[in-house]
Amino acid sequence: MKLKKIILISVFLLLAIPHLAIASEEKQSIPDFVTKSLDTLFDSVNDRDSTAMLNLSEDIRFVDDEVSRAEFYEKDMLERSEKIESYTVTSLASKSESEYVITVEILFDTGEKVSVPFGLKIKEGVWKVVMGYDIQNPESDQSLSDASPFESLSPAASTQLCNWNFWDRNYSTTFYSSCSFDVNTSSKYLYLNLQQYQSDNYTNNNFSITYAVVQEGWFGDTVWGSTTVSGSKTSATGANLYGNSTTFNGAKIRFTISGVHGETYDGFGEVYQS
Repeated sequence: MKLKKIILISVFLLLAIPHLAIASEEKQSIPDFVTKSLDTLFDSVNDRDSTAMLNLSEDIRFVDDEVSRAEFYEKDMLERSEKIESYTVTSLASKSESEYVITVEILFDTGEKVSVPFGLKIKEGVWKVVMGYDIQNPESDQSLSDASPFESLSPAASTQLCNWNFWDRNYSTTFYSSCSFDVNTSSKYLYLNLQQYQSDNYTNNNFSITYAVVQEGWFGDTVWGSTTVSGSKTSATGANLYGNSTTFNGAKIRFTISGVHGETYDGFGEVYQS
């Protein structure tokens, strides 16, 4: 990609010794395998080549679920028209000779600029770009832990933003609501009204689902806030979800199930704001 401009601000070398990690900073150029890996991945995105994107990367949002990952990339590529104009590697840290973590500032041809964390690791002798890490909300105006105390919302006294209904979802998977919405709340929290349970055993409590309000992204999701609900909830259950800004547009609910191998899970619910 001729338009890419690559600059390394700093490189952190992590030296692992028993019970202690020492970080030292050193100025140096970016290793060739980093630029080659990013170049080929970003070329596949600009070419809308989802097959190449699958082969060149891994995604922590879709562990052991290549079918969902392929569908996600294909759908996202159809819905988005922007292309990557340039990128800057702003940090690189070596965890080992075969694993790195990097931060890349990406500039799209729309003028949008976003800072994205990636991983790089060797798999079967080939460097893979690891994607799917959460991206900081650029509009964030407070940390989640600083949110003000609040009372739970009553659905009858608030506005429904989105609803969902899923079934037979795998024990370890990530997926998104089909509806999208805009958050606009001075209180910086939303209210979830939900039910969730194992598909064929309503009393099983050996699982949890994390509900996150996010903006979907090719390389990772920008997160407004999240909450985790554990165990079977066979009657309407309320959950409060803190956010980090008063507004957040183009949002979806991201569901991440942590369960038991071989089991599937069902759920439905709505999200409200005051």
